[in-house]
Amino acid sequence: MTNMLEGELACSWDLDDTLIAREAAARAFSTVKSIVRSNELPILTPDDLPSVSREIDISPLSGRGEIFAFQRHAMREVMPGVQEVLEYRQAMGAVHFGNTGRPNKAAWVEMSHETLKRGGISHLLQEVYFTQKGMKTAISKAAWVKELKARFEHVEHTDDNEETARLISLLFPHDKCYLIQYGFWGFAYLSKDPPNLRRISVIQETVA
Repeated sequence: MTNMLEGELACSWDLDDTLIAREAAARAFSTVKSIVRSNELPILTPDDLPSVSREIDISPLSGRGEIFAFQRHAMREVMPGVQEVLEYRQAMGAVHFGNTGRPNKAAWVEMSHETLKRGGISHLLQEVYFTQKGMKTAISKAAWVKELKARFEHVEHTDDNEETARLISLLFPHDKCYLIQYGFWGFAYLSKDPPNLRRISVIQETVA
């Protein structure tokens, strides 16, 4: 590790269905969609990833669809056991970051931080990265992982989304990526997993 790096290990965590519980119906829909998309992953290198910004979008919620999604997300809570996992890994030297597909609109950012605070883990996350308008979730998360790679010797990303986990594991083959798999959905993927991608059933397996 060089003097330019901030630490040895950064842990990048998806929010919904990784740190924060998602409804069963929303989980099923999201999982099927991500599997379909993961079978059509673009061929990218880290240099192809766009720049990302911490700027907050101050525009209001727009349309019934976004308002409904916002209200549904606002009802979600941090999953049991998450705080203990983050505390344990922090004690072992990891630095935690949230990395979400939620939009970077001010209302979404404020609501998400309130959920994390209510669940007792906001103080354990050094920063939470959101997705800019017009950018695909998987690309945004990969771009934030790239930024962390410039700051830490190793970066681990944990996600419940097949498309995102496979893309990040392929882009950064020397870093671990965990895919939280609910049920047997992973068998729908047509190709072999990258060697650095590990399928797990609960977040506690990231400390095993």
